[in-house]
Amino acid sequence: MWILPSEYITSRRLIAALEDSSFDPVQFAYLQNRSTTQALLVLVEKINRAIIEGKQAGVVFFDFADAFGSVDRKLLLLKLGKDFGISGKLFLHILSDRFARMKVNGLVGDWIQSFLGTSAGTILGPLLFISFMHDAPACILPKFADDFVAVSIDSDLKTMSTNLQQSVDQLVVWSQEWGMALNDSKTKVMVFGDSTDSIDISINGNAVEQVDTQKYLGVMLDPQLNFSLQADFAVSKVKRAAAKVSVSLI
Repeated sequence: MWILPSEYITSRRLIAALEDSSFDPVQFAYLQNRSTTQALLVLVEKINRAIIEGKQAGVVFFDFADAFGSVDRKLLLLKLGKDFGISGKLFLHILSDRFARMKVNGLVGDWIQSFLGTSAGTILGPLLFISFMHDAPACILPKFADDFVAVSIDSDLKTMSTNLQQSVDQLVVWSQEWGMALNDSKTKVMVFGDSTDSIDISINGNAVEQVDTQKYLGVMLDPQLNFSLQADFAVSKVKRAAAKVSVSLI
């Protein structure tokens, strides 16, 4: 008889518990009937509506430093019990000791006990991660795992900038409270609708770089959302793939 691994069984039970709690409707990763496409559509529709109405959309694309590896296990367990009512054997299994090892260029290290992080390469780890991130400020949406976004739509650039800065500040406070660190050098801000306008956003006093294009969930976004950059990007990928096939057939 084939027995399902305990990690898989635990993940299925955790998914059921999250679904029973109507889990985070703006998190589109790792759960049934949610996808990168949905997250992308939520963002694109917001921006597109702003452009149609003659307004501008400011978007901050956040980046966390070592997101999966930074999760504090004790705080994670606190959230699982308090926010989702997880207890009993499921809670005890998640609480149990976990081990990890490094694999680099075919070389595998020794198993060591792991006290931090949710192990992105496992079945259960990503589910634990989104459980930990579920109570981020409501102004952060959509979310796809650790790909967090804040959007502000307005006809006045100053008002839009103020709203975005407030969203950034709220996420900074949340991150500090829960032991996560925002990577200000990789966090970007972009203005859609009029690429000539500049916007000043900062994280802990460090200016956030404004960009003219941004890759989000594998799709290149441009200021007018005409997706010409994405088309060029897709064509270049096809050309590179075709070149590799041609070389292998020679």
